Amino acid sequence: MRNIIVKNKNFYINGCSHCSGAELHNDDGRGIVYDKSWPNQVAKLLGAKNIVNESAPGNSNPYIIQRTVEYVLNNLNKDLFVIVGFTGTDRMYIKHPAYETCKPYQRAILTPGVIGNASIADKRLTKEHYNMYKSLLLTDWGDWEQQQLRFLQEVYYLKTFLEDHKVPYFFVSSIFDVHKWRRENVPHNKWLFEKTMDLRTYHNMESNYYEMLKDKFDLMPKLHIGLEGQTYFANEVKNYILKHGLLSYK
Repeated sequence: MRNIIVKNKNFYINGCSHCSGAELHNDDGRGIVYDKSWPNQVAKLLGAKNIVNESAPGNSNPYIIQRTVEYVLNNLNKDLFVIVGFTGTDRMYIKHPAYETCKPYQRAILTPGVIGNASIADKRLTKEHYNMYKSLLLTDWGDWEQQQLRFLQEVYYLKTFLEDHKVPYFFVSSIFDVHKWRRENVPHNKWLFEKTMDLRTYHNMESNYYEMLKDKFDLMPKLHIGLEGQTYFANEVKNYILKHGLLSYK
C-alpha cells in the first residue's frame, strides 16, 4: 500500500444524505453534519488542505454531476481531488419558486422513499409536483432497465469529464448498484458497464455503501448509517485510495 499522503489537496465532495452526515450528532433537521460524514473523515485522514462538501439530502445524480462539473471548471487552478457518492437514479432535485426557503439549495426533493412516507415527506411539497412525479415513475423513465442504463450514462459522463481535465477522483454508489443479470442480458448496458467500470476509481459498483454497512453497524431512525459505521467506511476508503494510488491523476 502506498502510504504517501498529499498535504496540499483540495477535496471536493458531493452526494446525497449518505455523504452529508444526515442524522449524526448535532443534525439540526437539515440532514447536514459535514464534519463527521464519512467523506469528510476520508479527506482529513488524507491530510486535506481544504474540504468543500456540497452533498444534500434527497440530492439527485443530475444535480450532483452539474455542481461537480461547475466546481471543477471554476477551480482548475487548485490541486483537486473529487469524491462522489452516486445516489438513486430515480430521484429529482428541482428548483422552483415554491421551495425558495428549503435548505440547503432551495430545491424540492422528489424520491420514491420520501414522497410515499408521510413521516419523512417534505411537508412543503406541492400537490402539483407530487402528482407529476408519481405519474413520471409509471413511464419509461421509471422503468428499472432504463434506470440501470441512465445510471451508467451518468457515471460515464462524470468519469470522462474528470479524466479529460486530469482531476483524480473516487466514486461509490450510496444506495444504487448495477445488477449483473440486467447488464449481461442487455447488450448496450453490458458495453457501457465495461466502458464505465474501473475497479481502481469506483468502489464496488455491484454493491453500494448502504448495503455494505447496514447489517454491520447501527442505523439511525431514518435509516442512515451511524457514526461508527461511517468512521469504519472512511478508514476503508482511505486505505483503498492509497492502495490504488488515486490521489494523483494517471
